[in-house]
Amino acid sequence: MIYDDRNIERTCLLTTKKQHLFSNKEVLRKIQEVEKSPEKQAILRAVKEEMSLNRSKNQTQLLLLVFVVFILMAFFKILGFVLGMVLLIFSGNWYQKRNKKNHISYVDYFLLPVLREILPNIKIDYEGGIEEAIFDLVTPSASTYQPNCHILFKDEYNTEFCNLYSYHTNQDSEGNTTVIEDFKGQVLMAKYATGLVGHVRIVPTSRGFFGREFQVGYKKAENGEKKIETEDIHFNETFNVYGTDEVSSRTLLNPYLLTVLSEYREKYPVTIWMDENKVSVSFYTGYQILQAPSCRKDIENLSLSTEYEKVQDSLSDFYDLLDTINTQL
Repeated sequence: MIYDDRNIERTCLLTTKKQHLFSNKEVLRKIQEVEKSPEKQAILRAVKEEMSLNRSKNQTQLLLLVFVVFILMAFFKILGFVLGMVLLIFSGNWYQKRNKKNHISYVDYFLLPVLREILPNIKIDYEGGIEEAIFDLVTPSASTYQPNCHILFKDEYNTEFCNLYSYHTNQDSEGNTTVIEDFKGQVLMAKYATGLVGHVRIVPTSRGFFGREFQVGYKKAENGEKKIETEDIHFNETFNVYGTDEVSSRTLLNPYLLTVLSEYREKYPVTIWMDENKVSVSFYTGYQILQAPSCRKDIENLSLSTEYEKVQDSLSDFYDLLDTINTQL
C-alpha cells in the first residue's frame, strides 16, 4: 500500500486547526474577562443559588417521603403501602422537574456560552441524543439506549455528539433480573458526502485465554460485508474490519489511520461505521462527560472558565479523531 505524503500534510494541518479550536488561549482569556464582570458574577451567583435550592428541596422531599411512607405502612399496612406508592409517583414528578430545571440552568448559563465561544451556531438538547439507528451501528447490541447531552456543532461536517449508556437485562431461573451494561461513553456522527462505495465497519476486539482474539457485542460479517485484513499486524489483532466494497474500504485504511486507531485503542475501545453519506464513531470510555452538577460543592464550584477546561479535556480528543477520519477520504 502506498502512503500518500499529501495525506499526511493535510491531516497535520487539519489536526492543528482543531487543536487550536479547542485550546485557544484567547478564547479562555475572553471567557475569564466576561466572568469577572460584576453583572455576570451576579447572574451566575443567582443561578447557582437556585440550583442549590432545587437540590436541597429534592433531598428534603426524599427524607419526608421515606418518613411518611414508613408511618403509613406502620398504621395502615397494605392501604398504607398503596398510598405510599401514590405519593412516590407524585413526588417523583416534582423531583424530576427540579432536576430538569438544574439541567437547563447548567446548559443555558454555563455550557452553552462556553461552546458558542468555540462554535457560534452550536445547539444543545441536553435530554436528547443522536438517532437510535446510529447506536445500533457503532455500539454493542443492547435492548435499551439512554442518551444525553446531544450537541449539534453546526460545523462544516454537520457533527453531532451525545453521551450514551446502554444495557440489556437477564433473568435467572428464580426470576431475579440483572442489568448488564453494554456501553457507557460517547458517540459522534458527521453527515456529508464521503466518496465511499458501500460501507465499512471497524470494531474493537479483545483478548481472552491464551491470547485468543474475540469480538463481543458486535455482529460479524453480514449484509454483503467481507472481513478485510490490513497490512498492519498489530491493528489486525485489536480491530476487525468489515466492508461491502473492499477496494473502496482500503482507500480509507492507510497506515496513518491504522496507527491513530491503535493509539486510541490503548485508551478505550473505538468503533467506526461509514457509508456514502455519514461517519459515525463511538468511544467506550466508561464515563459520561459535561454532566450537570448534582452535589452542593460541584454547584458552588461552577464557572465558565472551568467548563471551558472540561470542554478542552473531553470534546477535543473525540473531535480530533473524527477530523482524522475525514481527512483520509
